[in-house]
Amino acid sequence: MNDIPKTQEEANVLYKELELEMSNEVIYRDGEATYNEAFAAFNIGLIKATKIFNTTGFRPPRGDVFMEGKLPPPMKPLRDIVWEERTVYLQGEQ
Repeated sequence: MNDIPKTQEEANVLYKELELEMSNEVIYRDGEATYNEAFAAFNIGLIKATKIFNTTGFRPPRGDVFMEGKLPPPMKPLRDIVWEERTVYLQGEQ
């Protein structure tokens, strides 16, 4: 993906490749990846897609990842709610 697309058709090819890389089946490796691994894989793909869009202005075609022909929001990091609750509980004991 080192080449900058010069046409919408060339950009569509790159976006389609990224859409496959960013699909749930791939980022979660069919259930073998942790959320944090999927988070990293998805957001790396999003960085590449954003670079294509910002460099060329070509929008992604509609699909499963690029709904409505727009870049999706990034995946958010997973909060460790159990750890946060434990910390609040322990702070209350002091």
